[in-house]
Amino acid sequence: MLDRSLFRTELTQLLGGRVRFDLTLARLTTMKIGGPVGALIFAEHVEECHQVVTFLEKNRTPWRLIGRGSNVLAPDEGFDGALLALGDGFKTIEKSTDLSADKVLVRAGAGLSLTRVADWCAARGLAGLEFAAGIPGCVGAAVLKNAGAWGSEMGAVVASVTVMNGREERTLPRSCLHFSYRSLWMAPALPAPLIVAAVEFELRRSSTVAIREQMAYYHQLRREKQPLNQPSAGSFFKNPPGLFAAELIESSGLKGLRVGDAQVSTRHANFFVNRGRATARQMIALMREVQQKVEKQHGVMLEPEVEVW
Repeated sequence: MLDRSLFRTELTQLLGGRVRFDLTLARLTTMKIGGPVGALIFAEHVEECHQVVTFLEKNRTPWRLIGRGSNVLAPDEGFDGALLALGDGFKTIEKSTDLSADKVLVRAGAGLSLTRVADWCAARGLAGLEFAAGIPGCVGAAVLKNAGAWGSEMGAVVASVTVMNGREERTLPRSCLHFSYRSLWMAPALPAPLIVAAVEFELRRSSTVAIREQMAYYHQLRREKQPLNQPSAGSFFKNPPGLFAAELIESSGLKGLRVGDAQVSTRHANFFVNRGRATARQMIALMREVQQKVEKQHGVMLEPEVEVW
């Protein structure tokens, strides 16, 4: 366990108001589940991020990176360490290079909301990120997970990724980035722990009206198909090759299945929702029951897309 008094004093001396205490993971995740955390730290720029990581490692304090908490099932017992969040210095966006008359590079900080980046690009007639409209995560996490929707994914528009750890920073071009379904492998990579600092997107010029119409259509589909009014972590399982997790779950008769306040959504079977007081244990029990029944019915073992801490 942390020496909380000393830990708080030293972190406050290092960061001032950019560290917060007495928070729970339930407040920091879209599923609204999880116990207390030792500290939430906001690093404002690369140098400060290096300082924080060095301090935490020197003090043997466990830490994790947290974005917008949208793809996380956090533990009921919490996390007796520090959560590192990317502050305002990692939330800038700019058009960096005109590649041609039709193609443009846009550089976005990893801490930015992916939806905000999509809106910024739409306003400037830059197409390619329409599918990201409504995806609740931040840029860094979305790239690491190769997030996608409606048949498109991040890997199709990423030109480079700038990564860092507690010691150095490196920009990896597209040739070093190997995207696959809901994952990214980088080579050569920096030694862990690895943090995405910024991403360059290769986009194409188009009509702002056409881009916004496409985004509005995707927003409408989300409202119609997804339980946006209930806490969830988005799609819970990855789609097996050639199949859809939601269809496998629904055809197994599991839509609406509950374990306590954890429930398979009645609107979209690949969303697990928190009906109010769900715990991580209940969500995990629900996950396992769904996996077992789908495997028995269809011979397919569903793999979680949500990151279970």
